[in-house]
Amino acid sequence: MKKSNLIAATGGVGALSSLRSYAKWRILNDMFEEVRKRAMGGKSDYLILVVDHAALKVFSSCCQFYELYAAGIFHVELLSKTRKKFPQTHAIYFVSPTPASIK
Repeated sequence: MKKSNLIAATGGVGALSSLRSYAKWRILNDMFEEVRKRAMGGKSDYLILVVDHAALKVFSSCCQFYELYAAGIFHVELLSKTRKKFPQTHAIYFVSPTPASIK
């Protein structure tokens, strides 16, 4: 994902004036791009995002699906549900440290 696409997806650098826009920037840029650089060697392949209910609330409060798609997220799955298998696709797990999320 090009950095210019991420900036456009987050509303531009000047739009970081609220906590919500700052959280969106940190999630899209710092989290997803770091995973892409470190785990995938900078490849622009799509990622799958696996979340629990608490993380889903965080994402839905600051990001819309088209912004996740622009950041390279192919699919969003709930941790508590039976998930489809994507053996050739990398995944990011964004869960809260609770016993329910660990089971």
